[in-house]
Amino acid sequence: MEKEILTVKNLKKYFYFTTGTIFNRKRIVTKAVDEVSFSVKKRETLGIVGETGCGKTTLGRTIIKLYEPDSGKIILNGKDITGLSEEEMRPVRRSIQMIFQDPYLSLDSRMTAGEIIAEPIKIHKLYKSETQLNNRVCELLALVGLNEEHKNRYPHEFSGGQRQRIGIARALAVSPEIIICDEPVSALDVSIQAQIINLFEDLQERFNLTYLFISHDLSMVKHISTKVAVMYLGKIVELSDSNEIYKNPIHPYTKALISAVPLPDPKIERHRTRVVLSKDIGESEKNFKGCNFFERCNISKEICKQIEPSLIDKGNSHFVSCHNA
Repeated sequence: MEKEILTVKNLKKYFYFTTGTIFNRKRIVTKAVDEVSFSVKKRETLGIVGETGCGKTTLGRTIIKLYEPDSGKIILNGKDITGLSEEEMRPVRRSIQMIFQDPYLSLDSRMTAGEIIAEPIKIHKLYKSETQLNNRVCELLALVGLNEEHKNRYPHEFSGGQRQRIGIARALAVSPEIIICDEPVSALDVSIQAQIINLFEDLQERFNLTYLFISHDLSMVKHISTKVAVMYLGKIVELSDSNEIYKNPIHPYTKALISAVPLPDPKIERHRTRVVLSKDIGESEKNFKGCNFFERCNISKEICKQIEPSLIDKGNSHFVSCHNA
C-alpha cells in the first residue's frame, strides 16, 4: 500500500468584493474553496472536474500556496505546510510544482526556453557548474520531446504544444513528487492534446509522479485519473475511484455532467437520456442554509434547503454529498 503523500483537510479560500454606489455599498463573498477535504497517495492521479467557476483552479493554487488559505490544513509528506511563510515554502516547492493552463501566458516572453527551464534549478541551487546546468536543461528538453537547439528560442517561436512542453520541463526541473496540472491541454489543438496526455503518463511511470489533474473534460479525466473528485461551487460533491464514479454516479450533478459527455457509438447516443439542469451555475444568489445544488437539482427535497449535506462514504470508498443519494 502506498502512503498518502498529500492530505487536504477542510480547506477554505474566500474572495471578497465590494459593489454598488458610494451610498449603497454591498460586500459580496465568493466561496471559491469551501471546506474541501481529500487525500492522494503516491503515484495516484486525482482528477478534479466541474464546470467553469466551481473553484478547481483556486483549489490547485491554494494547495501550492499561490493563494493563502483562509483556514484548513495542507499536509505534504506528513508535514503541515499551511502556515509556512514564503521563505519557508521555498524548499517545499521542490516537492510540489504546477503546470498552468495557458502556455501563452505562463512563459516569460523575454526569456529563452533554456533560461525558463534553468530558472528553478538556479533558484534552488541544484547545480555545481554551468556545464552541469546546461546538461540538465538539455536532458529536460529531451524528456518532453524537444531538441537541444530549442533552448535558444523564445516562446513566440514555438507552437502551443511546444510551449506547454516547456512548461512541463520547467515543472520537472526540481524533481518534484507532485505536479498540479491546471487544465494543461485545454488551450491546445485536439490533435496535440493526446500527445501531451501520453507524455504525462510516460513521465508518471518513469518518475513515480503524483498528479492533481484539473479539467472540465470528463473523457480525458476518465482516461488519465485513478480517482475523481467532482466539484460544485467550491465543494466536493462526489469522490471515488475513476471507474466507480463513471459506472455508478450517485450525485445528481455528477449524473448531469456524465450524461453530457458524447459517446462514440451513435446507436447508444441516440437512445441515451440527457440530465438537463434547470438553471446555469451562479444564476441565482444562495439565500438559504442548505445544499448549494438545491435550486438546480431535479430530486431536491425540503431538507436539502434547510441542511447542508456532508460528504459521506456510501460504500467502496465512494463519497457523496447528497441527502437523497
